[in-house]
Amino acid sequence: FVSRLFTVFDLDGNGEIQMKEFISSLDRLECASVDSKWYTWIEDHFNIGESHDRKITFEQFKDALHLKKSFFSERFFSMFDTDGDGSINMKELVNGLQILTKGTESEKLKFLFKVYDIDGNGSLNKEEMRIVLQSCVQESNIKFTEDQMEELVDAFFEETDEDQNGQITFEEFSSCLSKFPGVAENLTITAGNWLSPPEEKSRRRLRDRTRSKMRWATLKKNGLTVFFVVLYFLVNAGLFIWVAIQRKDEGGWVIVARVHGMCLNFNSMFILVLMMKHSLTWLRSTRIGRYFPIDHHIAFHKAVAVVIFIQGVLHFIGHLGRYIVTESGIQVWEYLFTTKAGEGWVSGTAGITGVLLFIVFGMMALMSLPFVRSKGHFELFYFTHHLFVVWWILLILHAPNFWKWFIGPAVIYIIERISSLRIVNKARYGKTFIKEGIIFPSNVTQLIIPRSQKFKYKSGDYVLVNIPHIAKYEWHPFTISSSPDQTETIWLHIRAVGTWTKNLYNYYNEELKKNAKRTRMSKRKTISHIMREER
Repeated sequence: FVSRLFTVFDLDGNGEIQMKEFISSLDRLECASVDSKWYTWIEDHFNIGESHDRKITFEQFKDALHLKKSFFSERFFSMFDTDGDGSINMKELVNGLQILTKGTESEKLKFLFKVYDIDGNGSLNKEEMRIVLQSCVQESNIKFTEDQMEELVDAFFEETDEDQNGQITFEEFSSCLSKFPGVAENLTITAGNWLSPPEEKSRRRLRDRTRSKMRWATLKKNGLTVFFVVLYFLVNAGLFIWVAIQRKDEGGWVIVARVHGMCLNFNSMFILVLMMKHSLTWLRSTRIGRYFPIDHHIAFHKAVAVVIFIQGVLHFIGHLGRYIVTESGIQVWEYLFTTKAGEGWVSGTAGITGVLLFIVFGMMALMSLPFVRSKGHFELFYFTHHLFVVWWILLILHAPNFWKWFIGPAVIYIIERISSLRIVNKARYGKTFIKEGIIFPSNVTQLIIPRSQKFKYKSGDYVLVNIPHIAKYEWHPFTISSSPDQTETIWLHIRAVGTWTKNLYNYYNEELKKNAKRTRMSKRKTISHIMREER
């Protein structure tokens, strides 16, 4: 045991244990629960080895964050320095980092609140928020006048200070940030990213991921979503049972085909309803909107697509089995590729349109997979997804009763598409353009767009953005981050996480470099001109 312990403490393997090695080993034992790769990253990032006592000074801490101003450095340093000795040891640093990177949402919010609470009295006043916001804009290279800063502070207090007493408690702070999850990170210029080590991609098995989502705590937290998922499957089950009872005397293969055909009628309509963005946004603004999991409509859309694929395969198998066992003198391939069987709503085209439906749906599904967009091929997803028009036309030709399910949602969807046409929006709001793009150190791009006086919106609404310099045909939805009371401009804060958003950040980063270069050249010309004048 002693030999093994000596080997652990002898970090350089030279047969001797120096004091620095001994202290380093004790630090590692104190943080035994921390992943070794993460621990090593922390040591390297904060240059722990340079200090004889393995403690981090304020200057080391500030240099590791690469910040221009010292406010956030000082606040985070004081929060990490729990014993108040003016330095941070490894245990204090690891504990603080674990809260920021692996803590619960409540722990992170409490930590953030303490960072802002400069005087430590348990509440935030306007002067503290003014200092915090001023430090944020200085780090982000944004210029604010004193009046603009006052308006920003007042707007924050108006949104957060529920009892209007001039003090923001932690409960009020938590309530406000729960409505706007991205605000906390923007206020600190993503301090968690400054201090977070690179994470390795976890490759948990599907069974493990499913098990974590099915825990009671998770289900209880998302009760509304669970309710609608259960309701959705009950509707499908009801249609299934109803048709099965009606077709009980027609044979097993017919029942398989018909019950899934009826469910496909419903799901092929419902998948459209889930993408009626204007209607869903309006519903969210009403009193009953809170009773619908509207924010998960895209996840529901994807899930329904999977259900349609499964039911489509079972519907096909049912008909295929029926063709095989039926003695009609018609070959299976003739059922599928000719109109000889005379089945279908229009001229016996059920077989042909069924095959085409599989091909079209398969193309849309394949190009919707995450790897397509992550590889920068959004156009493939965009253009193939517009095959939904062909898909629904084929469905109307294929299924005799589908049009009855489809006609109502289709009319609403067409109205939505017409209202969102560029020519219509230009007539309603005038020409829209991006006035300015500002990049943040946290890979966030702020877009400033002049606001038409006719354009009305509420907190939580989104706009669709197209920038031809980045991608001519791509439109992406982003939540409006500015207050509805801000009359002159609209603000969007966009994090660089995907191909398009990264290209957006890089575009304005290059613009910033070009402007800086032009400014330097202009100054040189001015100096050169002055020197010639003096001569």
